[in-house]
Amino acid sequence: MKSLPQRLPDNGIPFTIDGWRVDGLPREMLLRLRKLADRKGSTVADELHDGMAQWLAKREAESKLPAKIIQFPRQLLTSRKIGHDTNSGPAKINAALI
Repeated sequence: MKSLPQRLPDNGIPFTIDGWRVDGLPREMLLRLRKLADRKGSTVADELHDGMAQWLAKREAESKLPAKIIQFPRQLLTSRKIGHDTNSGPAKINAALI
């Protein structure tokens, strides 16, 4: 069970890195960010900014996804359920005429 977040005292200042409030992040995540920043030669703030940009891009793409899905008319879907034989197309009609 998670413990309730502690309120800062009136004279307390939250821990921030370049404007990013990180006092709520677990220690392990901060260590991973530091290691990643060291490997890439950047700062933790840069990594936080890049991560947020990637997260926002993913959310934007997911929000545009419903507009990209092609909706087929319901009439076509129900006509197949009624029992129209898909094999009774032009081939059977042409065979009947011959």
